Amino acid sequence: MTSTSSLEPHKRQTPDAQRLLEESVASVREALSGLRFGSVSLTVHEGRVVQIDVTEKRRLSPGGSPTVADRASRHAGPLPLDT
Repeated sequence: MTSTSSLEPHKRQTPDAQRLLEESVASVREALSGLRFGSVSLTVHEGRVVQIDVTEKRRLSPGGSPTVADRASRHAGPLPLDT
């Protein structure tokens, strides 16, 4: 679903709003940096990212234990956003 607000010209942001946006983008980058397979979900309230949920998928070998690649991957987990 595409938001119509994303099609509008960017409005000038206050320094605080710009800082919060940059912190949110940095948190999303951090969540993605350690993720090999999975998803990242953002929760937004009143135009601000308030929660990032990271779901990591791990494949199990036929014996039931994680594969070598899965054991080596890092689990990012949910990232709280301090405001």
